[in-house]
Amino acid sequence: MTRARGVALSALVAVSATSVVLTVAAGRAGSQPQLAPPMAAVEFPAIVQFAGSYSKIEARRIELVADEARWEAVWKEHQGADIEKNANGFETWPTIDFERYSVLCVFGGKGTNTNGWRLVSSVEFADHIRIRYDHWGFQTASFDGPDHGVPTTAFGLFVVPRPGKTLVLEEDVNSIIGAPPRWKERMRIPPPGAGAPPAKEPQLPAPGLPGSVPPYREPKPPAPLPPPIPR
Repeated sequence: MTRARGVALSALVAVSATSVVLTVAAGRAGSQPQLAPPMAAVEFPAIVQFAGSYSKIEARRIELVADEARWEAVWKEHQGADIEKNANGFETWPTIDFERYSVLCVFGGKGTNTNGWRLVSSVEFADHIRIRYDHWGFQTASFDGPDHGVPTTAFGLFVVPRPGKTLVLEEDVNSIIGAPPRWKERMRIPPPGAGAPPAKEPQLPAPGLPGSVPPYREPKPPAPLPPPIPR
């Protein structure tokens, strides 16, 4: 055997051995059961969102509206004297199909420097739906005295699929621009028709930026929740 043929044969054996190792490794990897990923968060899941800096509702409140009569009352309270009227002089409000949808209403109350509230994500678990929301904040500055910010009564109204499970609401309480979110559970709302009394939100400081918000008080840790539903 010549030296050239010996080198070529050695290379062929090495390549074949490598192929066998890769094939066996691939076979072992393929034999492992594939775990289903958890249900992913759906970004901005609301069908429609209404958000703004000024609501006539000046007390902090969160409510899930599930019927037309209550929606009419909440909308009129929210709009106050500025409610739109049609050509016949009758007050108008958005029409919602409450057979399929509900409206999650977030009213921030009296605060500062807030352009509205937004729905960030929604994740369905075995026995509840976790909804995370946040406020659109902005900074102001004063060069001739203390900065009192811009007074606002921000709101967010989110048309969402009618839930069949308890809603667990979490708010981003981080007030530092650019910092990662700090999610805190605010309240739990039973599904429409569950027979439970309306959920009441604890008294919490209004949103805003440092210098205009009372110190945040940590709520009691909630009971642990089950893992997400696998696909």
